[in-house]
Amino acid sequence: MSSKVLVAHYIPRARQRIRELLEGWGYEVLEASDGASAVDQARQSQPDLILLYAPLPRLNAPEACQQIRQLPGFQATPIVIFSDVYRGPNFQKDLRQRFGATDLLAWPVDEDTLRQRVQEWLSGPAPSMATMPVVIPQPLQGGTLDPELERLVDNLLGSEKAPSPVGRENTQEVTLSEPPRTTPVASPEAFRAVAPEAEKAFTDLAKEETSTFETAPSPPPPAIDEHWLEKTVGQILHETLSGLETPAPPPPAAGEAAPVPAEEVEGKPFGPYILLKRIAMGGMAELFVAKKRGVEGFEKTLVIKRILPHLSEINDFITMFIDEARVAARLTHPNIVQIFDMGRIDGNYYIAMEYVPGKDLRALLQRAQELHRPVPIEVAVIVAAHLCAALDYAHRARDDQGRSLHIVHRDVSPPNILISYDGDVKLTDFGVAKAAVKVHVTRIGALKGKILYMAPEQANLQPIDARSDIYSLGIVLYEMLAGRNPFYEEGDTELTVLEKVRQGRVPPIRTFRPDVPEALVSILEKALQPDPNRRYASARELQQALEDFLVRSGIPNSTLYVARFIRELFPEEAGPIDEIQEKLRRLPRGESPPPPSAVEAPSEGAPTVRV
Repeated sequence: MSSKVLVAHYIPRARQRIRELLEGWGYEVLEASDGASAVDQARQSQPDLILLYAPLPRLNAPEACQQIRQLPGFQATPIVIFSDVYRGPNFQKDLRQRFGATDLLAWPVDEDTLRQRVQEWLSGPAPSMATMPVVIPQPLQGGTLDPELERLVDNLLGSEKAPSPVGRENTQEVTLSEPPRTTPVASPEAFRAVAPEAEKAFTDLAKEETSTFETAPSPPPPAIDEHWLEKTVGQILHETLSGLETPAPPPPAAGEAAPVPAEEVEGKPFGPYILLKRIAMGGMAELFVAKKRGVEGFEKTLVIKRILPHLSEINDFITMFIDEARVAARLTHPNIVQIFDMGRIDGNYYIAMEYVPGKDLRALLQRAQELHRPVPIEVAVIVAAHLCAALDYAHRARDDQGRSLHIVHRDVSPPNILISYDGDVKLTDFGVAKAAVKVHVTRIGALKGKILYMAPEQANLQPIDARSDIYSLGIVLYEMLAGRNPFYEEGDTELTVLEKVRQGRVPPIRTFRPDVPEALVSILEKALQPDPNRRYASARELQQALEDFLVRSGIPNSTLYVARFIRELFPEEAGPIDEIQEKLRRLPRGESPPPPSAVEAPSEGAPTVRV
């Protein structure tokens, strides 16, 4: 009867590859996609070997290992954690002593080594943690150790070769608790003398004998077809994306007017407005803080978003820009940047909108990272709850005849979220949902900035609706908590990022922020389901879940927490914090709230992504 091996990995393609190898070697394979499922599978199937990938969703690999060890009959079952993230002797020691793991396997590993290690783990009962063997790999082709290396190993470990047990022909084993009596253990001085040589020898051997985890050497990856990638990105942007920013506006064609230098327009009239200061310029428009003056000394500070001069003659763009801005002008909500006016002055189209003294969320997160200040959990939840209120209002908006406007923001991302120094949360760029795409020279480098917040259906050019905005908001909440975007790692190419986003592969949030409460983890999991049908049905539903979390945690849903945090990050610009602290002290608080409970999980009918 063949041995049963349980493999737990959250990526289906990785599980399939390991399954193919193990079944090819004659083992029966069981699978699990998360830690909790691995525990259940172990309880039901009684596998002979368990391989857990770290990290795992729902229940991380060390905790899953610990729970399996506590099941009847699993005290001697080998449980191995393999990972391309967690490495090193300290982590390995912790896994063994605290969680009962048999071994830690660095990933990736070559096929022959994996086969050999599986044979070792299955050849007998798992050794106790106190007598865990140190296994020294030998060359895979059946030869002996290099004599010089063998001498170094003997000196270093004070060991002698033992007879090779069945299934372990290519290993040497040294038991830590009972060292062989025939050869004394090397002294510390001897260790220091040979350690550099041994390290170099092992390194050289590893370079010669290890390979990538593949059945055969792979040819070098083909060069990326940049023409295809640019076309794909362009299609995504054209069909679904809003407000794409580029580092600089596309240059005007010969004979067209270029943007006027800031010093030539600041302080000058623009119709009924006085342009005070240019605060930003992107690929589509320039932004000014401005004042509008009226009778009897009336003044109102606002923002003028003025279309760049060389774009005002592009008819398709202007038509779409006007149509979308008309929609946005209907939205009047405390969490949406309001549009006051739209028109054309001296041939320049513009939008007059609400002025929010503060920072956008991208600037806030960058400053928090610079100061090594994680965003407080209550601040992240309160910001997300207020954004839910904005989205819910927009998603339910109707025209004068009572017909739904079917508004989808399409670009819920940190640059479009404004935080005032008083803690107000505002969502902006409603109304320019598709217009910006018309004017951009599609560049591969522009993909990374916006696609990181897209829902999988948006990146796959499938129909989108309000639930796509809910997913994007979930990514924003994740980034506030984790201090990083879930889809981007240093060195990723645009193609890699696009693939991750299309599959909705989100690492567990506790990988980066272990103190996130379980109830909030559950909320985030549901918001970030790749299948829209398994997400929250509306922004209002997500808002209710976030507010319930605050109530159960005994935290008032007050933007004063947000105000305090932004003023701590930008003290010179935001003003004194004392008044905010005093108001916070006066807030009523619940007494002895019950611990936050997990939100109802999605139904069991389809795969579930856990974060």
